[in-house]
Amino acid sequence: MNHLPEVFQVGIASPDEFASPYRWVNYEEGNTCPVLHARFALQNGRVFDGYAKLLDLQTAAGQAEYLNEITGWLIAKACGLPVAPSAFLAGISASDLPDCKAVRDAVSGSGSTLYFFCTEAVSPSQARGIVANEALVTEQFAWPFCHATIALDEWLGNADRHVHNFVRRAKNDFVLIDHGQLLRRTDTPPWWRAGELSSLQETFFANKLHSNVYLYANVSEPSKVTLGYQKSTQSATAQGDNMRRALHEIAYWCKVIAPGQSAEWLAFLLARCEQADTLLCKRFGQLQLSHA
Repeated sequence: MNHLPEVFQVGIASPDEFASPYRWVNYEEGNTCPVLHARFALQNGRVFDGYAKLLDLQTAAGQAEYLNEITGWLIAKACGLPVAPSAFLAGISASDLPDCKAVRDAVSGSGSTLYFFCTEAVSPSQARGIVANEALVTEQFAWPFCHATIALDEWLGNADRHVHNFVRRAKNDFVLIDHGQLLRRTDTPPWWRAGELSSLQETFFANKLHSNVYLYANVSEPSKVTLGYQKSTQSATAQGDNMRRALHEIAYWCKVIAPGQSAEWLAFLLARCEQADTLLCKRFGQLQLSHA
């Protein structure tokens, strides 16, 4: 199976397509791993700003995070949810990068190339520290893709959709970012390991968007909760129909990044998709009646 740039959504950028770095967006700004804000100039003439997340393909944690990022972006895009306009992997020479402890730790010698998961920048409206969390929760509940995202996160086991794990473009208008911590159950990565995915198919992972807009915002009226459940399950059904378009490419990246895990990862995704209605029923506290 080969990378097909004319068909696949996630691209591969060569080192000479990295134009210039701006700065590292580091821990003090709320990221759990260093992210580089940089400019890319692709061979097809496109020039744009993007964010590049440094991950280590030599470790199980790095491999899992790469597959999570690719899977989350591909499936959200296939399901019509707002995501970064483009995503790609880039190898960048360490000598072209601004100084950072993570780079120093990752460099093994002269001429080292470091690998990044990159997304094209989305024009944001500043939120962190300016728009209060309570106001953001209210906006996210009014966001047209709120329940589709609750369904997506339930399906993917995304326990990390915190209030700032979006880019806010305008009031009630958000873009999904950061799927690196799918299936998170501990504070230590990787969040899943080869050989344990089948045991996680029915796990009730945290769903922070649901918790924020229904629990923290105290949206408890039965009619609103029932309507939210209906919207989420309808979205889950549509997502199940759309996600299959992304499976072939996800299988390719599994083969490249973590050989031998493709079948298990795809089986996990399909099983979670088939159980989406049951999982959402539990999430919203709804009765699920048998039609025997």
